[in-house]
Amino acid sequence: MSKYYCPYCSPKYVFDIPRMNGNITCGQCGEVLKKRPFIKPTQLFAFITVIAFITPFVFLIISSINNFIEKSPENFNNQIVKINSKT
Repeated sequence: MSKYYCPYCSPKYVFDIPRMNGNITCGQCGEVLKKRPFIKPTQLFAFITVIAFITPFVFLIISSINNFIEKSPENFNNQIVKINSKT
């Protein structure tokens, strides 16, 4: 993917022509090419949205693993219940 694009032409057919003044122009229409941003705002928004949806699941998995590791065997001898019956 090139660093420059023509805002008016199809990206399939754009080829650049360097000029003497340092500008790069479109080979079809002659318009000055614009520089592509490294990260587009839509990509940044999508990344933030994905992180917002994935983060709770990651915390859930980490906490369940910690609970599984730290779980001590229960002592059922202390929990004996005596049932009195009137007969």
